Amino acid sequence: MILSAHDSTFVCGTTTTATGEFFLKDSIDSPPPFLLKVSCIGYKPFIGSMADVAGPLRIVLQEASLGLQEITVTGTRKAFENKDGKLVANIAGTILSREHSMGEVLSMIPGLVNKRGTIEVFGSGSPVFYINNRKVQDINEVMSLMVNDIKSIELITNPGSKYDADVNAVVIIRTTKRDDGLSVQTGMRILQSVYLSHNEYINLMYHKKGLSISTYYQYGNNKGNSIQNSDKEIAGDTLWRYVDNGKRTYRTQRHLYRLGVNYEFTANHYIGFLFNGSYKSSPERAYRENKLSADPGNDINYGVYSDLHTTNKNQQINIFHHYGAQDAFQSTLSIDYISYKDARRQFTSEMYPSSEISTELNSGTSIHIYAGEYKVDYPITEKSQISIGLNANMINEHGTLSTESSYVDGFEYEYRERKISAFAQYRLSLSHLLLEVGARYENMKATYLDLSASDMDMRRVEREIYPSLSLSYNASGFSNTLSFRSQIERPPLSFLNGQTYYIDRFQYQKGNPQLRPQKSYSIEWRTNYRNLNLNISYVYTKDYISTLFEDDPSIGESVLYYTWENFNKAQFVKANVSYACTLFKCWFPSLTIGVIKPFFKSRYLDKSVLYNRPSVYLSVTNSIQLPDEYLFSLNCDFDSGGNKRIYDYQPNFIAALSLKKDFFHKKLALELRWNDMFKSLKYKSSTKINRFYFRQTEDYREWNVSLGVIYRMRSNVKRLRSNSAAREEIQRL
Repeated sequence: MILSAHDSTFVCGTTTTATGEFFLKDSIDSPPPFLLKVSCIGYKPFIGSMADVAGPLRIVLQEASLGLQEITVTGTRKAFENKDGKLVANIAGTILSREHSMGEVLSMIPGLVNKRGTIEVFGSGSPVFYINNRKVQDINEVMSLMVNDIKSIELITNPGSKYDADVNAVVIIRTTKRDDGLSVQTGMRILQSVYLSHNEYINLMYHKKGLSISTYYQYGNNKGNSIQNSDKEIAGDTLWRYVDNGKRTYRTQRHLYRLGVNYEFTANHYIGFLFNGSYKSSPERAYRENKLSADPGNDINYGVYSDLHTTNKNQQINIFHHYGAQDAFQSTLSIDYISYKDARRQFTSEMYPSSEISTELNSGTSIHIYAGEYKVDYPITEKSQISIGLNANMINEHGTLSTESSYVDGFEYEYRERKISAFAQYRLSLSHLLLEVGARYENMKATYLDLSASDMDMRRVEREIYPSLSLSYNASGFSNTLSFRSQIERPPLSFLNGQTYYIDRFQYQKGNPQLRPQKSYSIEWRTNYRNLNLNISYVYTKDYISTLFEDDPSIGESVLYYTWENFNKAQFVKANVSYACTLFKCWFPSLTIGVIKPFFKSRYLDKSVLYNRPSVYLSVTNSIQLPDEYLFSLNCDFDSGGNKRIYDYQPNFIAALSLKKDFFHKKLALELRWNDMFKSLKYKSSTKINRFYFRQTEDYREWNVSLGVIYRMRSNVKRLRSNSAAREEIQRL
């Protein structure tokens, strides 16, 4: 502040930037002399004469010692709110901050569903995660975050043009501000189900004078088994029926590691490097008792023993640069290289009444991805902003399959993909209104070469513009958002390659190199009032991708294939309503109800078949703060089943119970958890398509009792920053 030297009256003033810089007017109307006063909470004020100031001035404030006998702050923070078309979950200051894992917190957010350890958006698939507006390339990085470091989590279910055209939803995690120093977090979890499993990790982070270094390592040794029973029929001149009763035992050893370094020139200007990697070894053994029946009753009983060993290695290098602050000019540059390799060895022994067939297959895949992305946010005025960006991706894939079996042919293939995309998005913010309009252009060329036979070669060129529009209105406690978006969903790379997975001489699974991307157009309305959130949307999808059953009469009328195919179209109406509140300052209950109504059809025995049965999802979560800082949680999820793609699922239910406690000023955290308490989670499905009737029961034995231990030492350090330009390609892996 500038004060009059005569009577210390206020003349003019200003505030500093985030780095402590401030600027004063060149000319002042009031007569001199003047005094300069600089003050900051927690420091002694500085007062000096302006007569001595002739240019840039450096001022250092001295810390002030303040003594307070007692201070009490009491308040209840709103857990969920709708802001600018986003569902915002406030973590800091709510009972959610007492949870011990990010997986549990994310599954308690309305609209997010935890499916066998994978976080999905209800009815939309897997989201893209951001940490402080930084794109995350590995979900394990999200899961390794400390819950008490999270400020808020935002869910965008209909993202705009600034996100990739194949992004279904976005989850933005914002962390609290950190101090310098060393942070160590280590933890382990022991799970007892049918078998004993365990996971351990250590996370080290160091920040000092702009330099941040982060290392992470995790080892997991998981063992389990599953039971799968199926019944299949092929209707033709002969009615073939397959009855399979199988049991699979598997063991997965996984190593995850990460090293990152970044340097901050200022709080809004930094550069960095990130190396991410994983190695997984997965041996599994399975035995199935099968019966093949041919009308009018010629049965073949046979057993199939399978010994499968899969290894994969995934490594990524990311270089990034960021400049600018939020609501100001920002530019972000990100360059990525990803290397993915897997090897698969399968030995199968089929035991028939009068013979035995042994089959050995060896396959391998090598994928290299190169990606670069540059984005700019530029404020035109105080109320408007434009965002533009450019992205380039290149994929090179090579795969082989070798075998001496007469039932499977060896092959070799190459897949190449080149994509260039650009986007522009305009944002206008008025008093109660927010408008966002944008478009993304993508140019993609794909080539599939069957090096064994050219009849499966494929070349495709796609050029498309994907517009988006969002309009939000906030007034009188209500928040409403109406949005439109067009998008593309490219098939996973495993769907596209021509590899054949051998089950037995009558059953195979194979990819489809001719598979086309599916394109969707969606309109969504989201409204919020206090603790109530409502979301309704309509989606129209062209070239809808689904699994399919086919047969190959050239091999034999009793041989069937599992593969993927494009259907003409599918439509969906989705609705999601949630209510969450805080009761008695210690109980945090929430209720979420979601409904998906599909409109999708195919044919069975030359008749039209509808796959339109709706699915209803119900989630109830309860977190209760008990005396002595114990936290009790009881969560229940119910799925009514219904049609999901071509399958009709039966209802399933799961309940989980946990008790948590922090010790030594939250440095040590313990958790006891009982998952799938009633052993009720089983997946029962059936379908009718083409000439095939199929029904199946799968029991993955997801029940377990676990003990989790976390130890934290000085967890308040700045988070390592990085950006990834290859999120889409990593997701497709």
